[in-house]
Amino acid sequence: MQQLPGDKLIVRFMHHQTYGIQVYAEGDSVDFISAKTLLPYATRVVTAYKRLSEYEIELQLNEALPANIEAQDCLENTTRTPGVVIRGNYFERTPTRGLLVTTRKKVLIEDNIWFKTGMSAILIADDANNWYESGLVRDMTIRGNTFIGCGQPVIHIAPENKLLVPGKFVHHNIHITQNIFKIEGGAILSARSVGGLQFTNNKILPLNAALKAAGGSLIAVDGCSGVVVLGNKLPKGVDGSVKTAEMEASKLNLTSDWQIIKKKQ
Repeated sequence: MQQLPGDKLIVRFMHHQTYGIQVYAEGDSVDFISAKTLLPYATRVVTAYKRLSEYEIELQLNEALPANIEAQDCLENTTRTPGVVIRGNYFERTPTRGLLVTTRKKVLIEDNIWFKTGMSAILIADDANNWYESGLVRDMTIRGNTFIGCGQPVIHIAPENKLLVPGKFVHHNIHITQNIFKIEGGAILSARSVGGLQFTNNKILPLNAALKAAGGSLIAVDGCSGVVVLGNKLPKGVDGSVKTAEMEASKLNLTSDWQIIKKKQ
């Protein structure tokens, strides 16, 4: 991001596989995103668009640029952001994750089956330093799905923010409910920097006897708040545990058959 006088700036495609497309238009709202925290810190509207090359675009905005811009920060188009419904699909033996979803508009993922994905069945990412995969999740429901023998963690919420800001979160309002997890061991859910995370009324089933011997925490949360783990059904002989880091136990609401394990610093 290169600042120009007044209300103009130059932005650049940073990943070598993405360039040459029109990602802004007049009238679009844009958020300035800190590369370090992945949090928005200013909003503007595009009033003029000029393509300088396949990699660079000059934008004019409706107000002067914010004073605290850093060169590595990003500009996210919040107007041209999709809402997503993913329903009734079958994902099988993908070498990577089964599905990657990061968008700030409403997302519904329901009634799908994931079978032995090589990595996580669902990845909720966001980064401004490597892949440049936008954006901020604001309302996501993962409901009524079946996950069978998938890579761990089965659901991975992993924004690549270098800094955690107390009381502020990259993602918000992620509800994981009424799903079936058939697992051999390892984590079902790992989440970082989420405000309002619910894991409720899910059923966890063993694929084989190895689950009881695997040990470890089924859920790991890092720098989150408003975490609810209620009404989930565990296999007989398997203890439910939530590993925490960078957060207080008061930020979690668990049923009595789950315990909190604080990560060693």
